[in-house]
Amino acid sequence: MKTERPDINPSGPEGRGTGLTRRDRRTSEMEKTFEALLAGLPELDLRQLQALAAEARAYPANSYPRFLEKLQADDPAECALAFLLLRECGDAELKDTLNATVFDISQDDLAKVRANELLTELGSPIDPDVLEMTVPEAAQLAAGSPWSLLRTLDAGQTEAAAEVFCKLDARTRAVLIHHIARKDLTRALSFFQTILGEDEANARAVASALGQSGAAAAVPLLLQLVAHPAKEVQKTVKRMLFLLRAAGVAVPEAEPAREDESLRESPAATAVAEAGLPVHKALVGQTPSGLVAVVAVAREYPNGRLNTLIIIVDFWRRGIVDARHWISMSRSEFRRYIQERFGTQVKFREASLEECRRLAARGLRVAQELGTPIPFDFQTGKGVLGELAADVAALSNPFICSQCQGELDDESIARLRATAGYDMPAETRCARCRRAASAAAQPPAGSQVQQPPAPEEKSSRGAAPA
Repeated sequence: MKTERPDINPSGPEGRGTGLTRRDRRTSEMEKTFEALLAGLPELDLRQLQALAAEARAYPANSYPRFLEKLQADDPAECALAFLLLRECGDAELKDTLNATVFDISQDDLAKVRANELLTELGSPIDPDVLEMTVPEAAQLAAGSPWSLLRTLDAGQTEAAAEVFCKLDARTRAVLIHHIARKDLTRALSFFQTILGEDEANARAVASALGQSGAAAAVPLLLQLVAHPAKEVQKTVKRMLFLLRAAGVAVPEAEPAREDESLRESPAATAVAEAGLPVHKALVGQTPSGLVAVVAVAREYPNGRLNTLIIIVDFWRRGIVDARHWISMSRSEFRRYIQERFGTQVKFREASLEECRRLAARGLRVAQELGTPIPFDFQTGKGVLGELAADVAALSNPFICSQCQGELDDESIARLRATAGYDMPAETRCARCRRAASAAAQPPAGSQVQQPPAPEEKSSRGAAPA
């Protein structure tokens, strides 16, 4: 049986004053990552999912029971995502945990059935006769699970699986689309052709799953989706084709969707049009550590819909870490995304458009200086912020001391370059502030540290000497 990582220095800098062990902190971070993946649907970041699975495998005693509980959640999308995550884990430790769940008399029947369904997906099902003795109504309970259509699809009944699929909510469908693509891409392509239509959520999920498959077989269907009527789908497809090209897959240039030539605009004209819309909201938030900022700008169309750009900026290690651009979203969708994606981790305040632009420009300059990649959505949506060139050019040195707000010295910048792109602590203070902090930590000159008195010696009879 695999041994978990030990809690090394739980009272170290990361946990000082929190009362949490490293395992507790890791488990809390896993919960947050899971919620972020759920909030990002219908698209799903598979690299983030795989990283979460690796973390779960490292701490199975804490993570597996928590994610197994989610298999019984009221939200079917949460159930489906937990199922996909645990399937990604798929190690012997998980199988042992699932087997123990099935035969644990303290577990209810639904938990046992869901555990066996996951064991079946992992190729180690409980014998049907044994399961029936343990859970007499196992068949009926299994029929109601969000992923029951996987068995129907495995049986080659594509039309029947599509009928079940259409009855599910959009977020659950999105998770299952990624699950099917991960399991068998050839079968998935046939199924996707059956379910694709005008539904925007389905199309975005299919594009996201195909683009992250890294397979040449995904290209023809992605090229078909270029002509989808929904702008968000077109944007997702372009991003996924970009990823496939970056992975070395041969992708022919897609023919542009036919449109009235008089209405076609250049990228520059689109940026100007976006910048001309009135600002609905301009928000700036910061994480408790102060190392990362979030900038959210939403401009309002005459019909009340919003053109929105949200970026996450790390001013010392990566520059622009992530970006999301929506060509059209409602006000309620904007509020809900901010709440679900960031929760209480980031405290937002109203800001001016100029401040948002300066922060974005600084993040862009940091990324350029460190050579870290610029997210695709930032490239497509930066017009929401307006013209950035002047703000970028005004920054002779984008690296600022987190303590005195002066420019960082060359030595500190060299250290940042050496660790660029890595999730490791960064020294954000200039040399002067570091020296001042070091001096403050030293005892005053000439002072003596008082030593504790030596214990009194006792005579051989145990009495103190006279």
